[in-house]
Amino acid sequence: MIAMYKKLGLIFSILFLDFFSFSAVIAFLPLFFLSTPHSFFSESFSPNLRYILLGMLSATYPIAQVIAAPLLGHLSDKIGRRGILQYSYLGNTLGYLLCSIGILTTSILPLFIGNFVAGLMGVNLSTTNAIISDVSVSEKRSKFFAVSHLMLGIGFILGPFVAGKIVTYSPHVFDACFYLFLACAIFSFFNFLLIYFFWTPDEDKMVSAKPTEILWKELFSCNREVKILLFAEFLIFFGWYFFIKSFQVFLIEGIQCSEAQVFNVYSQYGLWFALSQVVFITWLHRYSKSEKFFRHFITFLALSIFILYFAKSFWAACLIVPLFTFAYGMLIPSLTGLVSDYATSHNNGKVMGLHQSIQAFAKIGGPLIAGCVLTLTPMATVLLSPLFIFASRAVFALREKEKKIPEVT
Repeated sequence: MIAMYKKLGLIFSILFLDFFSFSAVIAFLPLFFLSTPHSFFSESFSPNLRYILLGMLSATYPIAQVIAAPLLGHLSDKIGRRGILQYSYLGNTLGYLLCSIGILTTSILPLFIGNFVAGLMGVNLSTTNAIISDVSVSEKRSKFFAVSHLMLGIGFILGPFVAGKIVTYSPHVFDACFYLFLACAIFSFFNFLLIYFFWTPDEDKMVSAKPTEILWKELFSCNREVKILLFAEFLIFFGWYFFIKSFQVFLIEGIQCSEAQVFNVYSQYGLWFALSQVVFITWLHRYSKSEKFFRHFITFLALSIFILYFAKSFWAACLIVPLFTFAYGMLIPSLTGLVSDYATSHNNGKVMGLHQSIQAFAKIGGPLIAGCVLTLTPMATVLLSPLFIFASRAVFALREKEKKIPEVT
């Protein structure tokens, strides 16, 4: 038991640094594409082409993940989690360094290459999910997944807060952002060192496994109930990334928020996401495998995004952010826990790699299509994304007919 909590403590510490770094820089990238004082492009550059390029940049990371995640998830089952995590954080370090060069030179090509390299090597989330699944019992698995997402929430509180201060008070934003990306590269390398020194190779014996079948072959051979679950998961993630990857476009060009206000909104997102995980951990986790649980929060998520269309100011958006953040926060650990229930100790890495690959496909399609839709109006994605999310409710209803899941009381 002590060994379990020691390993989970290390994983949660690593995830906090990871999410802090990611959230501190992710909100900067759209500012370099949109019509802001820090755009890489001149005012004469086509706004529609800016949206399309931004969508392509958002899709670059998950495209690389689709290529790498199945293989690396399989390898984490075969050779152990430690080596894959080390490889992953070295890849993240290189990705941050390449992006910092793009900022220093005001060039978008290193941004694309940096995102692709980080995606190709950065499968840390699927591997850490596999570790949580390895060391935890089924009854507590969703709760531990919620703790990992709590680290995401805390990271998203502090990361955008720091970034917002840089935009507000720094006289040279490009230089400051360059050093911020360098700092994130250092944090990622520090995670590599934590794994190297505090995770001994012997600890991987408990998760090593015999070679198994190719991941995608397993996907096509899995039973109908699992396929329906994965398709419902895809629809939720597709609708979410269709919306969230274009959220800054809505804030800046839809309701005319300032750059500092954008970072404020993202920091609020982190706060409410963290609070949602606290609520999940302390109370709602016991209902997380109930079909009614999914249906209610899917509906709540779709409706709360839709009402953003009627927000006409920064303050109105701030009132709505807690609604869709809380709904999404309830769904994510529940979905992860539900998918992990279909894994065994010999294929946790593969199953979590599949889970991440489903998200990666959604991250590819969502931003790419959103970038094209935004050429019509910056408000388009808040109208269309709820349709995809709500469609997953119908798929869950189909799954319930396939196999009646007992309600958790």
